[in-house]
Amino acid sequence: MRRPVDPWHMPVAGGGLPGDPPPWDVVCPRERIHLFAPEKLEAYPTAEPIDDVDGIAAFASDFPGGWGGPPGGAPLPPGVAADVAFLRGWALPRIAYGGSIDSEMYHFIAAPAAGRVACAAAAGGGGGGGGLLTGRQVLDDLRAGAAFAANPAVMGALDTVAPPCVQGLCDGADHLHTDPTKQSLMAYTGDEEEAEWAQQGVDGEADVVAHRAPHVAALDALRRHVVGGHLYCVSLHTERVEIGCDEVVGDDGVVLSTKASALVLNWVVGVSPDSGHLLGAFAVQPCHDLCD
Repeated sequence: MRRPVDPWHMPVAGGGLPGDPPPWDVVCPRERIHLFAPEKLEAYPTAEPIDDVDGIAAFASDFPGGWGGPPGGAPLPPGVAADVAFLRGWALPRIAYGGSIDSEMYHFIAAPAAGRVACAAAAGGGGGGGGLLTGRQVLDDLRAGAAFAANPAVMGALDTVAPPCVQGLCDGADHLHTDPTKQSLMAYTGDEEEAEWAQQGVDGEADVVAHRAPHVAALDALRRHVVGGHLYCVSLHTERVEIGCDEVVGDDGVVLSTKASALVLNWVVGVSPDSGHLLGAFAVQPCHDLCD
């Protein structure tokens, strides 16, 4: 009986007797990125889990042979080698800028969802105009379309390339927008608090601008690289569970949810000019209300 191919191992030539299965070797380091919430392991809200593939995060079914392509099989999709070279050379800080704890950031790439043909920007791109993707296409590529639940204004704009950033109606609302000043993975320049922070310092350090500089530089480098300088900021929460608190009514009379999520998956991504794939940064954080 033939052994099925799995993403961690591939057959290699040589050895054994006629009819024996081939020896199997690890193609490249590949490890599941587990979602650890307090006291338990959370299930991914996406349709697939995410792996750390030799230092770059990708969905479990993407790039089964790693970054060299399966031995003896088809090469990487066009442009992906250039994407990998960009990601490896991109100075992404190891820890996300905002959040309630230090959260590791990963370089990230996503192969296009079924039905979307990705191609280089010079060839017209693969999205909603000028090589850009609509919000719905971004969610599909992130395997998040079924789980995503945001403010109605966002849900109504998913077929545009720039869904708005609006506050959720309850804690743990998902987000998809194109305003990098409203994300927490990487710092940004020009916000109204920057001058005040520079004067006050952070944790006793006088030069808060220098503290922020690696994150600002990473965000700017990604923006310069992707198609149109257009970034998509996505927050997707794990399953919401009842937290046992009393019903709360907001100022607008809307009953706020008594459910909350343990974790939130955050991406800042853009469309690759070389392949049409999504690429950027990914991190998992405890849900800490930065997204609300």
